[in-house]
Amino acid sequence: MPTDISTERVPFIDSESAERVLKKYNGLLFRNMENGIIHNPYNQEIREYTAVEQGDVEELQRIQKEDYTKWNGILSSDPVRHEINIGIVVTTLARSAAARGGVSPEACYSLSDATIQEMEECKDIATIRQIYRTSELRYAMMVKERKNLLKAASYSASTRSGNPHINHCKDYVFSHLHDRLSVKNIAAAIGLEPNYLSALFHRHEGITLKSYIINEKINLARNMLVYSSYSFIEIANYLGFSSQSHLGEQFRRITGTTMQQYRDRYGKDDFLHEVITKEASSERSLRENRPPVP
Repeated sequence: MPTDISTERVPFIDSESAERVLKKYNGLLFRNMENGIIHNPYNQEIREYTAVEQGDVEELQRIQKEDYTKWNGILSSDPVRHEINIGIVVTTLARSAAARGGVSPEACYSLSDATIQEMEECKDIATIRQIYRTSELRYAMMVKERKNLLKAASYSASTRSGNPHINHCKDYVFSHLHDRLSVKNIAAAIGLEPNYLSALFHRHEGITLKSYIINEKINLARNMLVYSSYSFIEIANYLGFSSQSHLGEQFRRITGTTMQQYRDRYGKDDFLHEVITKEASSERSLRENRPPVP
């Protein structure tokens, strides 16, 4: 019988459970080969989550119209549970793709939690599918919005400095936005003298390194205000600010609004539920030939 899984004992895993999984795997693989059953093309999956990672909303919408629902395998004998499991897989992969695309990990996890909770409370297969597909689009939109913010601040990837020290510096800042960054510790991490790094960065980027750090932290704070329910003090702590008031002062200086005003204007406490409700209302209205709920 064909198998690509090692039969060697895996440490720290109950052997009986492991044997049952291996037996079921071999049985499924054999039956699928006998009946010519295959899963959705891997190339399609790569295209789908590359679109999320790049924030290409239009491409993702085109891919979502490709119908591979019959090629998803069987994840449960119960049809509703099967669709929820498919949704969890899609949401998890989209979450990781969005994080790779530069979205705040906290925002990614919060949307994932909201999506899965919403699906778990639903018993209608079509609505479950709508929930996770809408969430997937939201992840792509988050990446797109992140890129637009960077472009507006002249930090887009297409304008990266040709100097490897500057690129290394930016990469370090991006991956340590939750720390209390300083020119001194960044310079030590990339092997440069602080004064030299400051002068080099200002010459190449036209702003000081300290200003760049603050701008990047505020951009991430924007995402967290819109896509998560974290309090202002939690966001301040996560981004390494000395206090909530310090973050608030910097946020207002750069954006022209307070954090509360920004959240009230752009944030949604239950944006996923709102989107799903509106789309479901629109579909019902089309079926009943009446205007949708505005």
